[in-house]
Amino acid sequence: MADTISIIVPVYNWKQNLEAALECLISQKHRELEVIVVDDASTDGSADVIAEYVRKDNRFKSISFPENRGVYQARLAGIRSATGKFTGFLDADDTCSESMFAEMYRQAETNDADLVECNFDVVSDDRIPREYARPRAYCKGFSPKPVLQGREIFQSLLNPRSWHAVWNKLFRTDMLQSAVELLPQTVRLDRCEDLLLCGAFCQFARKAIYIPGKLYHYHRGDSSLTQVLSAEEIRAYIKDDILALGFCEQRLWEDERECFEAKKTAHIRAVLGYVREYGRTNPSGEFRKLLDCVVESYGGVALLALECDPMGVSGKCTVFFHLMAVLKLCRKHMGAFLKKNGRGFRRKNIF
Repeated sequence: MADTISIIVPVYNWKQNLEAALECLISQKHRELEVIVVDDASTDGSADVIAEYVRKDNRFKSISFPENRGVYQARLAGIRSATGKFTGFLDADDTCSESMFAEMYRQAETNDADLVECNFDVVSDDRIPREYARPRAYCKGFSPKPVLQGREIFQSLLNPRSWHAVWNKLFRTDMLQSAVELLPQTVRLDRCEDLLLCGAFCQFARKAIYIPGKLYHYHRGDSSLTQVLSAEEIRAYIKDDILALGFCEQRLWEDERECFEAKKTAHIRAVLGYVREYGRTNPSGEFRKLLDCVVESYGGVALLALECDPMGVSGKCTVFFHLMAVLKLCRKHMGAFLKKNGRGFRRKNIF
């Protein structure tokens, strides 16, 4: 039907949260829905929950993978199957307001928009919605401009203060399906896939609308606020991040170069944060290997000498001292690291 919204829900071992997520879709005020639940080879009984909702509500349908392929492949499968005029996303451990898709659909139709983004709040284990305290990370993507057109949409995505998640957005389906044809079709991505999908879609979008209402509820357990990733997970994050950033960089216009460099710097700072947390409790040898991985992948301290730096001197200092916080955890390696990668910086000027 012309006013149907397809909603894609990727699932991998979220049985304990899945029912709440699917119930919030059943209660949506916009009734014309196609809910595509993609089971990424769950082993915890999630498949039984999905089957029950498919049985009791004909708006639900399921896709099942025979083996675990990661959230990127799950979303691609859902996008290819979508038949609605617009497509939205809901993560299996999150919920949303009952008016979310009705309001976003209304804005899309009223403004002839290809993309609508809403604000969101963060719900911790105590179930109390709140602003997320981490600076610069969970900012509304299109603020302060409520309407963006053409290349402004891609430039906003690259802004380091933007949030490139797919789950607080509504996409015009035919454009989204065209966009995924630009993307790698067989790779596994467990992180940063949002940037890849949004980056591709922004090549097609003509008009985007931002609405300030907090319609999406991003659930984040208290324990994960200080999450410590393993060395393997950090390396996987870096690999996925490089792929996503590389895709965006290939499609830059010259006047978007500064936006991209700022976005890349923000991503490097996030990775360094993971490395720093890892270094607090893990052997210095493995910690040093992670630092080397960051240097090889992003350039390490060389990022301070970016030819085009939209963040200015203060931005450079922020990134540099973030890196220094990491290095202090492995002080015995600091001299060798700076000698190798920080040429031009004298130690007496650092501390």
